[in-house]
Amino acid sequence: DWKGWGLDDYPLIIKKPMDLSLVQRKLEENAYSTPVDFATDVNLIWNNCMMYNEDGSDYYQVAERMKRFFESKMSTIMDPALFEDNSRIPTQGEKKAFSQNLYLISAEELGKVVQILDKKCDKAIRKIDPDDIEINVDLIDPKTFWVTSKFVADSLADRD
Repeated sequence: DWKGWGLDDYPLIIKKPMDLSLVQRKLEENAYSTPVDFATDVNLIWNNCMMYNEDGSDYYQVAERMKRFFESKMSTIMDPALFEDNSRIPTQGEKKAFSQNLYLISAEELGKVVQILDKKCDKAIRKIDPDDIEINVDLIDPKTFWVTSKFVADSLADRD
């Protein structure tokens, strides 16, 4: 409860507040029609926490762990892709990790990233010449960022 904590700037940063007491109330009132609705609200709690708190802070790290834990548990009863929030704005830390991971994937995989961005968010690509392309991560819209980030993460995971 942001009011109880005296976080007066919270509604300026977080446009759709959610907390565990509200989730509990909605559960008790049978307000969730599907598991996806429930998962969306719970993930909103973690995403809001990561958006409001500084990347790397204790609160941010706890929210990140809780999000991973929740998604791992929910994935046993439903497809994880159903409750991913592809509209959440990535944090600077997530953008930085994505940028660093681009250097770890193969040239072929990087070519696919460029194709995805060219098709879905061409403003993020600056074509200097046919062999030299710059990707401006800050210009990638959230939905495209998460799709592309997942592709890069999956590419790296396939190597393990």
